[in-house]
Amino acid sequence: GVASVMCGYNRINGTYACGNAHVLRRHLKLQMGFEGWVMSDWWATHSTHAAASGVDQNMPGSDRYFDAYSLGRLEERRAPRAAKVGFSDQGISAAAEKAREAEAEA
Repeated sequence: GVASVMCGYNRINGTYACGNAHVLRRHLKLQMGFEGWVMSDWWATHSTHAAASGVDQNMPGSDRYFDAYSLGRLEERRAPRAAKVGFSDQGISAAAEKAREAEAEA
């Protein structure tokens, strides 16, 4: 199999590919059983919904939520909004673990 899949700039049924939970979570991960990690193409994420939709690795060009969270600097006042759209320590940790596993196998 493959270790990773990249979502791109296109829209699928009106939703950006990197924010499309129907495609990334339901089809790719659940129905197809994909166990690798999903990474975005550069500048292909348009909101924090990408992390909640199944993107495990966000390439540069993100928004302030991805950047702040990855640097451990998510401002406390922004935390409620981040949680509302699906950010969680558990979800971020699972995504990071997938990337670490792939690096160890390389």
